[in-house]
This record gives sequence, structure tokens and C-alpha cells, in this order.
Amino acid sequence: MADEVTHGTTRGYSVFGCRCEQCVEAQQKYTRAYRSTESGRAVVRRQAKIQAKLQSACLNWLRENKPKVLEELRAQVRREVEEQHGR
Repeated sequence: MADEVTHGTTRGYSVFGCRCEQCVEAQQKYTRAYRSTESGRAVVRRQAKIQAKLQSACLNWLRENKPKVLEELRAQVRREVEEQHGR
């Protein structure tokens, strides 16, 4: 017998991939509660460190191997930011 999604649960969100309002809300509630614990905060800090190192490695690689691409990306990001802020 196949499992059926029970809406409004983290299982519905994570196992079945349901993105209904109730399942999303249940997952958000769980995530907020977990991140408020010490182990949850440690995971967030570790993820932030990994993300920062990855960004640094990518920038360094672009700087060394594709400086023109990096400059084009920087110009594109500047334009997008200026458009968002009405400049």
C-alpha cells in the first residue's frame, strides 16, 4: 500500500515534496524551532562558513582564470542593484 501525504506535516514536505500551504508552514515552524536550539545555530554557523569559503574560492578562481568574466559579472550586479534602488 502506497503512503499518502498527510498535509500540514514536515513529512509531507520533506518526504513527499508537498508544497501546499499547510506543509510549508509546518516545515517553516520546525526549521525556526530547530534553528533556535544550540545545535541548530551551530549548523547555521557551519553552513555560513562553508558558503563564505565557497564564494571566496569562486571569486579567486574567476580573478585568476577569467578576469574579464568577473568584471562583466560585477558590472551586471552593479546595474541590477542600481535599478532596484532607483538610481
